[in-house]
Amino acid sequence: MNVIAKQQEFLVGLHDNLKYSEIHSSNVHQSIADAKTNKENDVFQGLQQALEANQKQGIKSDTELAGILNNSHENMPKAIEELKETAAFNQKIHLRRQKLQISGLEKLNYNIDKDKLVREVKSMNSEEREKYVDNILAKEIKKYVEPLIAHHTEEKAKAMNTTELMAAIAKEQSTYLHFYKDHEMAIYALDKSNRNMKLSVAASCANDIHNLGGIKHVQKVIDHAIDHKIRTDEKIFDDLKNVQGNIKKYSEDLHRKSTHHHRDQVDGHLKDLARNQDVFIGHYRFKDASTYLHHITKHHNHDYMPTDLINKHLQHIEHRRVELSKQAEHQHEHENQKELHMNKGMGGPSM
Repeated sequence: MNVIAKQQEFLVGLHDNLKYSEIHSSNVHQSIADAKTNKENDVFQGLQQALEANQKQGIKSDTELAGILNNSHENMPKAIEELKETAAFNQKIHLRRQKLQISGLEKLNYNIDKDKLVREVKSMNSEEREKYVDNILAKEIKKYVEPLIAHHTEEKAKAMNTTELMAAIAKEQSTYLHFYKDHEMAIYALDKSNRNMKLSVAASCANDIHNLGGIKHVQKVIDHAIDHKIRTDEKIFDDLKNVQGNIKKYSEDLHRKSTHHHRDQVDGHLKDLARNQDVFIGHYRFKDASTYLHHITKHHNHDYMPTDLINKHLQHIEHRRVELSKQAEHQHEHENQKELHMNKGMGGPSM
C-alpha cells in the first residue's frame, strides 16, 4: 500500500508538471490521467478500506491480497470492487444466520465490526456462532435494560397509594412494550443467558395489555373489584406491590375472581328463590327466577357477569314454560274430547 501510495503521488505530480508529453507513450498518459482521477475521487482511500476489511476477516492470505494489490495499478476501481465483493460475500456466508442478532446490536447503537466478527466466528459451527453473538447481544442489552428496570422498581416502591402505584406501573408497562417492539431479539438473548424467560414474558404481556387497551384495561377490573367489594383498595395496593412486571397475569386473575364472585352470587340467589325466599338487589325485590334473571341481564350487563349461567337458566325457564303450555293445551284438548264422547253416548243433541 505504501508503494502504491507513492506511485500514485508521483503520477499525480507528473500530471500537474509534465513537460514534453509527446515523448511519452499513451499508456503513460493513461496512468497519469487515472492517478489524477483517483486522487480527486479518493479512490486510494477506498482501496485501503477494502483491503482492511479483508485483512480483518482473515480469510484471504497476505499473499493473495498482495497479488490483488500488485495488479491494482492497472485498474484501481476494479481492484476495490473485487476486494469489496469478497468481503461482502464472506459476511453473507459466515453471518447469514446472525442477521437478527446483528440488527439487535445496531438498535442498541453498538459499534459492531462485521469484518472482525467474521474472523471470530468463521471456524465455528452454526450453534457456536449463535451462542457467541447471543452473548455479545445479552451483555449489551443488559447494560441498557437494568437501569430502566431499577428506576421503575424504585418509583413503584415510593408509591403511597393505588393511584400513584398504577401510574408507576403504567410507565413500567410502556418500557416493557418498548422492549417488545424494539429489542425483542436482544431480550430473548438475555433471557437465554439468565436461563429463564422472565423478561421476554413481561415484554410480551405488556404488548398484550397494550392491544387490550393499555393500563385502562387493568384499571377497569381493579375498579370493578373495589366497587363490588370483591377486593379492598388496601388489598389491591398490597397485591400490586408484589407484581413483578407481569401486570397481565394479575389482571387476568382478578378478572377470574370477579367472574367467580358474580357466578356464586347469582347461583346463591337462584337457590334462595327456589326455596321461596325473596331476593333483594338494592331497592328491588324478586320473588321468581325469571324476573330476577331478566333484571340482572338488563341492569348488570358487564364483562364479569356469568352470562353462560344466566342464559342457561333463562333457556331452562323458557323451555319449562313451553312444556307447561303444551301440557295445558293437551289437557284442554283431552277435556274437549271427553265431553264430546259423553255427548255421543247420550244420543247427541236432538234435531
